[in-house]
Amino acid sequence: MDINDFSYFTDGIGEIRISSDVIAGIAFKVCMEPGGIAGGEPTSSIKGYVNKMMSKQERCKIEIGKLEDGSCTVTATVVILAGINIPETAVYAQGRIKQEIESMSGVKVSQVNIYVSGVIFN
Repeated sequence: MDINDFSYFTDGIGEIRISSDVIAGIAFKVCMEPGGIAGGEPTSSIKGYVNKMMSKQERCKIEIGKLEDGSCTVTATVVILAGINIPETAVYAQGRIKQEIESMSGVKVSQVNIYVSGVIFN
C-alpha cells in the first residue's frame, strides 16, 4: 500500500484504497471548471497565446497531504485570469473542492489552501 493512499475497511468484505492522485484529480477538475479559480476561458484575442504558453496543468497544480487521522489537506497553486474577484472566487473554490472530494471519495478534507501565483491579463 502506498503511504499516500487513503484506506477504508468495510465490514470484513475487503479493503478499498483511493490514491492521492485521484483526490488531486478531483480538486483539479473543480479548479478548472468554468467560473473556477483557474478555469475561466481567455478572450479570443489571447486564447491562442495562453493555450500555447501555459497548459492547464501549469495553470493549476494540486498537492495532497495526508494527516494522521486519515483526512487530507489540499493545496492548489493557480494562475487566474484578470478580472475575477480573487478572494470571492478562492473561497468558493475552497468549498467546492472540499465538497467534491468528500462526496466523491469519502475522504475527509481538513484544509484547502489556495495560492494565486500569477494573473493572465487580457
